[in-house]
Amino acid sequence: LLEDSDKHHYTPDAYRAVLLILIRANLFKDAIDTLKRQIKTCEVLKQEASAAKAGLEIVILSLASGDFVLAEREFRGLQNVFGFPHSREQNAAFELIGAFEERDEEQLKEAQKNGLLNFLIPDVTRLAKKLKLSGVTNVPTAKPKVVSAATTAS
Repeated sequence: LLEDSDKHHYTPDAYRAVLLILIRANLFKDAIDTLKRQIKTCEVLKQEASAAKAGLEIVILSLASGDFVLAEREFRGLQNVFGFPHSREQNAAFELIGAFEERDEEQLKEAQKNGLLNFLIPDVTRLAKKLKLSGVTNVPTAKPKVVSAATTAS
C-alpha cells in the first residue's frame, strides 16, 4: 500500500517486520519475494547499500532453504539488479555459492567468517553461519582439482 502511494520512505521498517515473521516461520521463498520488492524500493530511494544487503540475504535464504539451484539462479538474477553488482555483498554471495559448488567445507567456513554477514538481519546472519554442505541439495558434483605435473613428479 505504501509503495503504491509513493510513500517508499515509510517501507523499510515494514519490510523488516514482515521479513522477521517470514524467516522465523521458515517461509524462505516468501521472504525472498519480499526482499526483491525491498530492492525495488531501495532503487527508488537510491539506497545502493541496502539493496546490496538485500541481495546477499536473498542468496543466504536460498541456500538456507536447502536448494542450491535456487541460490545459483537468484545469484545470477541479481547481477543486473540495482546496488548488487560490484558490491562487497556480491563478493560475499559469490564466496558462499562457490563453497557449495566446490563442496569445500574450508571455503564455506571462510565465507561464513565474512564480516559483512554481521550487518544483515540477525536472523539471516544466524542462518548463514549455520549453513552446512550436507544441508543443501541439487549441488553439482565437485570437479576434481587439477594437480600440476610438477607436484606429482616428486
